[in-house]
Amino acid sequence: TNAGAGGGTGKYIPPSQRDGAKRGDSMQKPNRDDLPTLRVTNLSEDVQESDLWDLFGRFGRISRIYVGKDQETGLCKGFAFVSFEDRAEAERAMKKINGLPYDHLILGCMWSLPRGEREAK
Repeated sequence: TNAGAGGGTGKYIPPSQRDGAKRGDSMQKPNRDDLPTLRVTNLSEDVQESDLWDLFGRFGRISRIYVGKDQETGLCKGFAFVSFEDRAEAERAMKKINGLPYDHLILGCMWSLPRGEREAK
């Protein structure tokens, strides 16, 4: 007898990988590499995530913000990633923020490359 309606192998198969499931059918959020994401550089060490929500929020709907922080001190390491839901809004933000004086520094703002395309440093 089969245990459950899964088909009998006893292994759990996520709904997105079961027979008949098409990519995009699930309700999950898009992969973060699929979102239009900006890499923000030259941030001061005291920048908080809330500062970036305030700075970028006026350009459109933000999906997520990640601030690179030193694990020991908790201070910003000078960069962050801001993911928008809409590419046009992200592009508008990039054009306005790149070169903007902020907290006594000049911000850099460019498209973030997906993990596989970033050059190893």
